[in-house]
This record gives sequence, C-alpha cells and structure tokens, in this order.
Amino acid sequence: MKPKLNLKNFVFLCFIFLGTTSIAQTTHIVTLKVNTELITQRLTNRHANFGQPRGISNKNFTIYAYKGDIIEWEAVDSSGKGRAVTIEEINYESGTELFGNKKIKRKGREKKIKRKIKKGKRDQSEKYSIVFSFVKDGETKTIKIDPKIVIKK
Repeated sequence: MKPKLNLKNFVFLCFIFLGTTSIAQTTHIVTLKVNTELITQRLTNRHANFGQPRGISNKNFTIYAYKGDIIEWEAVDSSGKGRAVTIEEINYESGTELFGNKKIKRKGREKKIKRKIKKGKRDQSEKYSIVFSFVKDGETKTIKIDPKIVIKK
C-alpha cells in the first residue's frame, strides 16, 4: 500500500522547506573605496569609505549579518589612477570574536579576504580593523580602517 500525501503532510513539508531556505547563508560584499592619490592614515575618513551616506564615519560603518553568513572584503581605487588596492588582513579589536580568529590574513596573491561568521548571537558585535595597501610612486602605503559587524536575530 502506498502512503498518501495528504494536505496536512504537504503543508508540513512546505514549512520545513521554506524554513530551511529562509535561513540560507548570504555573502556580504564589503567594498572599500580608496582615493589612493590623496589618502594618508590621518585623512582616512576623508579619502576612503564603504559607500555609506555622508555623516556616517568609517568607524560607525556597520555590517548587519547572521551567524553562518560570509563577509567578503575587497578594495578599489577611486582616484582614477587604477592602482591595485589589496586587503592585507582583518584584525579583531573588541566585542565578540565572530570569525574564530583574532587575525585573518589574505591568502597568496589574493587582493581580498573572505570569511564565514562562526560565532555570535543576536545583537552581539565585533569591532575590527581592515589593513589595506597600495603602491604609489614605487612605495607601498599601508593604512588601517576600523568598521564593525553586528549579528542580526
């Protein structure tokens, strides 16, 4: 005898399917725009940003994500000079250590860093710094910027 798929079982299976797909991981691409012609460590807020509205500093720029989501940090030159900007490392500063590492370095020749959020509960946050570099006039310039991540419910 074949089991019947009645309405009750069908609705139950739909809820299971919808529930599992609604909590799928998301990749958040965070693009740091750097004016490599004018930036210095002291002028970071003026010449580097994440595309946030005016009035929100880089320090107050926040990514909202879920545990299991992936954060991918990349950087581009906004000066028009076409310089390559490399994300060198992500360093834990304070709060909940969401990635399970205090320091995340880029791999090989990659110019960006990609990591999965491994820890964290609703409203917990991590303050971190991004260290990035570029070459200008034959000299490598390295600069630090410090946004944060907050876990959604």
